[in-house]
Amino acid sequence: MVDVAELCMGCMEPRGPGDTCMHCGRKEGVEAESPLHLRPRTELHGQYLIGKVLGHGGFGVTYLGWDMNLERKIAIKEYLPSGMAVRTGASSDVVPFSGDSRKDFEYGLERYLDEARTVARFQTHPSVVSVLNFFRANGTAYLVMEYLEGTTFERYLDSQGGRTTVDTVLTIMVPVLEALASVHQQGILHRDISPDNIYITRKWQIKVLDFGAARYALGQKSRNLSVILKEGYAPVEQYYSKGNQGPWTDVYACGATIYRALSGKVPPPPLDRMQGDELRPLSELGITIAPQQERVIMKALAVQPDARFSSMLEFRDMLTGVTLMPIDEPAVEKEPAPRTGPTGAPVSKEQASREPEKPAVQEARLEEHEVIPPVTPRTHSTRKTPLPRWVWAAAAGMLITLAGAAAYKQWDDNHRREEARKQRDIARIRFEEEMKQQEALRQETERRRLEREKDEALLRQQQQEQQRQQEMLDQRQRELAEQERQLEQQRLRSQQQGPPTRQTQRQTQQQQNQNPYLLNSDARLRQQQQLQEQILRQRQLQQQQQQEAILRRQQQQQQFAPRAPTYDDLMRQAYGYTRARNYQASMQASQAAMRADPNRPEAYANAGWVALYGSGDLSTAMTNYREALSRGGTVWFRVYHDHLNMTFQQRCAGDLGIARDHVQFASQDQAHNFRIAGSDIKEIQGNRIPFRPVSGDFHIKALDGRNFNLISVSNSKAVRDMILQLAGKR
Repeated sequence: MVDVAELCMGCMEPRGPGDTCMHCGRKEGVEAESPLHLRPRTELHGQYLIGKVLGHGGFGVTYLGWDMNLERKIAIKEYLPSGMAVRTGASSDVVPFSGDSRKDFEYGLERYLDEARTVARFQTHPSVVSVLNFFRANGTAYLVMEYLEGTTFERYLDSQGGRTTVDTVLTIMVPVLEALASVHQQGILHRDISPDNIYITRKWQIKVLDFGAARYALGQKSRNLSVILKEGYAPVEQYYSKGNQGPWTDVYACGATIYRALSGKVPPPPLDRMQGDELRPLSELGITIAPQQERVIMKALAVQPDARFSSMLEFRDMLTGVTLMPIDEPAVEKEPAPRTGPTGAPVSKEQASREPEKPAVQEARLEEHEVIPPVTPRTHSTRKTPLPRWVWAAAAGMLITLAGAAAYKQWDDNHRREEARKQRDIARIRFEEEMKQQEALRQETERRRLEREKDEALLRQQQQEQQRQQEMLDQRQRELAEQERQLEQQRLRSQQQGPPTRQTQRQTQQQQNQNPYLLNSDARLRQQQQLQEQILRQRQLQQQQQQEAILRRQQQQQQFAPRAPTYDDLMRQAYGYTRARNYQASMQASQAAMRADPNRPEAYANAGWVALYGSGDLSTAMTNYREALSRGGTVWFRVYHDHLNMTFQQRCAGDLGIARDHVQFASQDQAHNFRIAGSDIKEIQGNRIPFRPVSGDFHIKALDGRNFNLISVSNSKAVRDMILQLAGKR
């Protein structure tokens, strides 16, 4: 059983010896940062122990806690809306302000508990944070939730420089969309989706946090929009007390979250967009994204609710490519122009009904009545004319065609779902590998820090021991010097008094027997020699220990001192910076690798990639790509591979590699990879078929008849011309 007294309130782990935690470094007895917070080690409900504060927002406080019955970490949320209540003195009670604040506090408290009951219904959902318990105490309410170890989507984006890739966004947001779809089926809205309410655990589980039902209800009652709205993520209907809210409300917030994750910018507030929409598409910001995904995100961010997706599943299928989104939206039927009178003024419906029809209209109606043939009543003698055989054959062919089309559509939908699942798995695996590398690096840094602190503590202990021994030797020397001085004074007195009598000799002998230090000159000499030898040995031991400490310190410095990076080290750094989209650092590392070894091609190829996809500098990219090819290297481009009739509606993304002796393509799903030797290439040309929905594409044709249609992910025409020049247009 865990001893609660030994738990650290900063990490809920056994503290270890002393008052400082061996895991997190928190000292025992540290008070709360604010008088509004509960003091550490406060017990709630006879079962829960309060630890440090994990977060404090405008609606409440979240604490790290410990379940004393189940002996596990938990998170505890306390209802404490700012500006409505305060914690009194050293007690734990929460007291609301008087007047309307008290009524609003009580109203929000009830909605807070209603929200807890609502979220507890989704306790088994893998992407919704689990509510384990909720109760009233200290004049307020508390929610006990599972404790998650990891980071929020907001902090993860900050660690990646403010934005991330499309694959990573889909890996994180698809579980969020599916969780919200399940919540919407129960008639519940979240109303507060944003990057700081999406949590990424260390085991790569995505969790939706902080349902805003109570916040919304309280904000509506107090008319305080700052309580319920998160600017940039809240749609226009949340700005009105009777706004038409539904699943499309959370669709907008999810679209804003995806836009911020890809671009690093929060969309403008919808009220500002109604005056003049300045929201730029992602492709105009230099973001590499498929055209359909960009259209889907912009549709989710539509200002008017009826222009967005009506459900989360529709949004998810369009975003992942399971369902294709039409490029052109169907045109809205226009109402007929109103009739005008002789003066040009519009004519009302009553006037139009009273107005006599024109002769042309009357004639048209007469003709219309004239061409209608009279209906001949059928008699029993009338026979049915049998249908020709070709009609039955055409009907059968049509049924077969429809069945084949339905089967193909089912197969195509399944194929798209499978490809979307593969893409999410690939992105998830890449993200998990990055998280593992970061965790291993953190653990290695922590291990080195602990070893360094241990060595420093041992060195300080040795220095203290040497100082203590030196003080003991100094004290012994002072005592011996004092004894010698006393003996010398006694000898001088005996010389002044004359030869000693027998009584004096007996007294001297007794003193010598009582004091072993009062010896004859030979004994004192031997004792001094022994003392000097002891001092000499101590000094030699001290010098030896100092030399060993200096040697150990030099070895540590040599171990941790940065060595001159090699070409391979610099290229590993450059590739790492490229994956992290830190293009400036990647370019600097590539240039340093060029100086380290100018004859190897990898640095030039990476510099060309960074110039092309980092800064859009085509000239610099072309120069570096040529240098890489001249040294026998391979240069790479981001392209799409078409799977159907050069429309690029069915496609896969990958990297096209060009070398002097071959051309190759590496797709993300690895199902469409190809490699063609230079001697087997028949032609590499741009596609020039007119009246096509895409432009800037090209094809690579082999001598054996294989043909591959490709298009650049970004700046298609300019990059295509670059590819044709480097490949030697054939």
